[in-house]
Amino acid sequence: MDAGGLGPVRQLALGPLGDIYVANLGIRAIWRLNAEGVAKAEFDGPSGIEPWGLAFDGLSERLYLSIQDEDKIYVLNPDLEKIAEWGISGPAMGQIDQPRGLAVDGIGQVYVADSLNNRISIFDANGTFVRAWNGATAGVSAISAPQAVFVDGLGKVYVAESAANRVRVFDEFG
Repeated sequence: MDAGGLGPVRQLALGPLGDIYVANLGIRAIWRLNAEGVAKAEFDGPSGIEPWGLAFDGLSERLYLSIQDEDKIYVLNPDLEKIAEWGISGPAMGQIDQPRGLAVDGIGQVYVADSLNNRISIFDANGTFVRAWNGATAGVSAISAPQAVFVDGLGKVYVAESAANRVRVFDEFG
């Protein structure tokens, strides 16, 4: 398969050697493509999964994949073999509800756009809960249905909110 036959693509992540990881919604799979668009690996996962967010951690060489309908984060190696999964469904701190976008910071923490909990939940590389925040401060409303998250090299966290039709910028602590 080449890059021209991907179907509906939901998310992309770039690997350290130039490979492109693609979350394909149409066939509900993840592909690893080389720079020429040739498929090198595929992850189908359990039947019926809905892949949403992708983030590659170059430090640990792990690809994180959010599965919104299972409230799980899958951890894959660069060849798209599942090596772990984590996530507990619910509203409490440390739980997630319809995880969407993902990002990894410079020390390997995984930021999850925790959509139905209206917050950003942060976990270490093994899925241990670190903290969560909703961006609310005096006079500023909380995050509303975050869909995407990005962490830059300076520690700024960018959050796209679908319900509020905006992108907001925070520090790593919200």
